Amino acid sequence: MNQRVGIGYDVHKLEQGTNLIIGGVKIKSEYGCVSHSDGDVLTHAVIDAILGACCKKDIGYYFPPTDQKYKDINSLILLKNTLNIISDFQIVNLDCTVILQSPKLLEYREKIQENLATSCNISQEKINIKFKTEESLGFTGNMQGIKAIVVCLVEKLLEKNGAGNRT
Repeated sequence: MNQRVGIGYDVHKLEQGTNLIIGGVKIKSEYGCVSHSDGDVLTHAVIDAILGACCKKDIGYYFPPTDQKYKDINSLILLKNTLNIISDFQIVNLDCTVILQSPKLLEYREKIQENLATSCNISQEKINIKFKTEESLGFTGNMQGIKAIVVCLVEKLLEKNGAGNRT
């Protein structure tokens, strides 16, 4: 079997006066994420989905929040570094859902897709992004937090002639 599926999930607390970064895009909002890195909940879920599909450990293993070199780091850099960890695989597609009550994110979709596609080295058409609210229910509905869920399909790269050439 050359194809594998992974699921990624991330959640961050929201606080007034901090930055809200989703898919590498700074969102206009009075609330932002509390995090060691830039708090990009979507990119973190993408990383975990990719790692999971390739049967690797989770994001915290490779990029621990206790390591100061990741303090305030752009999560798209972590995503690009993730591709080195999964070098025997290529990403086939990503299906992403961001759950946030406010603000509405529709106007940011294309830029988020572009950022993720560039970082994953795939075309934008292979990335689907949905934005949901929870109808003012729970911690996301009460603007206490944000979460993202991502499903990733990867394909194992085949070696040709034992020389390490990819097909």
